[in-house]
Amino acid sequence: MDLPAPLTLRTGRLLLRPWEPTDAAAVLQACTDPLVQRWTQVPVPYTAEHARSYVEDADRRWRGGEELGLAVVDAGTGALLASVCLRPGPDGTTWDVGCWASPAGRGTGATPEAVAAMARWAFHALGAQRVEWKADPANWASRRAAQKAGFTVEGVLRGVLQHRGELLDGWVAARRATDPDGDTAALPPLGAPTDGVVALRHWRLSDGPDVVRAMADGTIARWLPVALPYGPADAEDFLGRAVPTDRENGTGLAVAVVDAAYGALLGAASLRPQRRNALAELGYWTAPWARGHGVAGRALLLLARWGQRELGLARVALLADVDNHASQRVAEKAGFAHEGLLRSVRKEPRGTGRRDLHCYALTDARLR
Repeated sequence: MDLPAPLTLRTGRLLLRPWEPTDAAAVLQACTDPLVQRWTQVPVPYTAEHARSYVEDADRRWRGGEELGLAVVDAGTGALLASVCLRPGPDGTTWDVGCWASPAGRGTGATPEAVAAMARWAFHALGAQRVEWKADPANWASRRAAQKAGFTVEGVLRGVLQHRGELLDGWVAARRATDPDGDTAALPPLGAPTDGVVALRHWRLSDGPDVVRAMADGTIARWLPVALPYGPADAEDFLGRAVPTDRENGTGLAVAVVDAAYGALLGAASLRPQRRNALAELGYWTAPWARGHGVAGRALLLLARWGQRELGLARVALLADVDNHASQRVAEKAGFAHEGLLRSVRKEPRGTGRRDLHCYALTDARLR
């Protein structure tokens, strides 16, 4: 394989450069991080000798066509933020991209920026027609990085990942030479909606204890089909599987409602779009410690306006149980119009019967 020599790529705020012996300490710190060890093939335990060998052998791996790897560093400070590499496929036109983020690089956007730069370089310099990304189906952070880098998730392949002696199923995503830059997620970015009092943000696994504390309240369990008793495993399933699955499939967006000034969790809001019909249904719950302060109404209006602006929704609906007078008041105070009563439309949260629901709605004109 006729390969270019190791080189440096610049993306503006990042440098993708060849590994240097002095990077060994930063590599050791990154590769002893639990998340890097969980999702990658780095040796466990990871030692200083592993780090030294990795950086010193990088040039040989590149020139031998085994792995074209670069360190991703902050262009201003030189801090190591991530690692990105390309490995050749069997036909010479397909390459695999691999990456990890250091703890300092997570949440900075460095990984998708570096992956996108590496893919563009592969198309230009290596004649690649397709660059593939693969990851464990539980690694949602890596999936989001791939999507932000312009990769389209194509499905799950059985036994495609070799991980510590096992063959595991894995997501596969790809970017073609003709694909444009841009996020390929099914739903547009949330951004940071706020009205100055409450704010909406994506859920985090670290929200688990607050979710468990909120669900211990009998009021939420009365109206929602949550597990009883509700424990840490239920919160982890909600935050780590249900929420990202719906978001990535485009079937729903569930967000945390937090205090705009202090970031404390106040509740939850969700939107389930029917984009073909420009409709959506809203849902919410309010943490016991935040009730009586107008939190739910503010959050619903923020999420409804996001849907109108980003998804082109013409109507959003909120369905309230006939006996849930507090939810009915929330809808009325937020300006939702009462449209009528829907008979036997929803199953009992923990029973066999069906409940009547009041339907409230906001139309396009009221959302602006």
